[in-house]
Order: sequence, then C-alpha cells, then structure tokens
Amino acid sequence: MVTVTATDLKNRFGQIVDQARREPVLVQSHGRDMVVILDHAEYNHLRQLEDDYWVARADQALASGVLSTEETMVRLQARFESVSKE
Repeated sequence: MVTVTATDLKNRFGQIVDQARREPVLVQSHGRDMVVILDHAEYNHLRQLEDDYWVARADQALASGVLSTEETMVRLQARFESVSKE
C-alpha cells in the first residue's frame, strides 16, 4: 500500500486517484493514518464480503436455535407487559 501525506493528496490529487485505482493509498496527516483511498470496485467487493459474513453468521445463529425475529418480539412484548403491570 502506498502512503502519502494529506498535503501530497491536496497537491497531486489526480495522480493519487490514479494510483488508488491500482492499489489502496493510505493518507496520513501529521504522521497519523487518516483515510484509505481505494478503487470503487474494490470497495464494493469488500462490502459484499462483509454482507456475506453477516448473512452466514445469521444463518448459523438460526441453525443453533436462536429465536427468530417474531419469537423475540413476542417475548419482548410479554416482558414489557409484565413490567408495566408492576
């Protein structure tokens, strides 16, 4: 990954965007990591991986006996009603 300063980004924006199309570019300000610029297709790929991960986790939870959304709502409503009566 290429690293540039925020000043470099300001002064060479076009060149750095072109670089980011090929590989992620880390932007630092005062020696601190601030942002990463990456190609839009790569960003979409990462978002899809994250979505796939959470879908797999939800499927795994359902398979292991976690309550469904409807069951959770029924139990929460019953609990709310019992607390409200106290």
